[in-house]
Amino acid sequence: MDKVQGPTLTLEIKNEKPVDLLVLAASLEAYANQYQTFVRSTGHDVEGENVRLYVQEMRSGSIIAEFISLAEQISLVADHLDALGGFVTHIREISEYYLGKRETKSEVSDKELQRVSDFYEITAQDQGSQINTIVKDGGQVILNVNVTSTEARAIQNGIQRDINKPPEEDEHNFHEELLLIWQARNDLRSKAGDQGKIDRYSEKPLKLLFENDEAKKAILDQDLFHLIFIVSGKVMTADEQPVAYKIYEVHEWFERPE
Repeated sequence: MDKVQGPTLTLEIKNEKPVDLLVLAASLEAYANQYQTFVRSTGHDVEGENVRLYVQEMRSGSIIAEFISLAEQISLVADHLDALGGFVTHIREISEYYLGKRETKSEVSDKELQRVSDFYEITAQDQGSQINTIVKDGGQVILNVNVTSTEARAIQNGIQRDINKPPEEDEHNFHEELLLIWQARNDLRSKAGDQGKIDRYSEKPLKLLFENDEAKKAILDQDLFHLIFIVSGKVMTADEQPVAYKIYEVHEWFERPE
């Protein structure tokens, strides 16, 4: 394919060590997939042309890859400078949040955050390296974003903390609430007869359901009526009133006060 004139996105990886080809491929794949998600979500791919990043040129020096934005029909995407610039800004804003340079986080899914983390893997692995992202239009630099290996690791660590944190509490899910056992059948197979009380949701005991045998066994193996259990789970409701607790996990327990 002849070299296309117009806006380009260049990734320049200034590596200190030899680069694992699989890591490089995974990094670029994550970046390309996130670009597709971005152009669709921002209306740059309204006709469903499957707009993608294509490698236009690889250059020596460090690892330098120059990309252009094309649709499968090889027609230039409308406003593709806006698409490229907007995408790099999108990645920069996510990165700045995890570097403490921005107070609010972009509204993105965990899957998208994982792609950003994977993109930075090649730089995070190589201490002293740096990745530069450059958007040009006709040779003029429009955007230039630089991330060092130290910053890449910080971004990855912040992303993984967010991805792995417990789900936020809402009116149904709860995390680490105090549970008093009111009634329990000493049988893992029993699906009836278990009741417990969580003061936050109801003043009276409600039916207990268990997500798995491990959660119920963690309670039955203890002197359960003399203990307070710390549990995570979900409030089951009917007509907007709590009727049962579904216990996902038993974290720990301690003696009830006299």
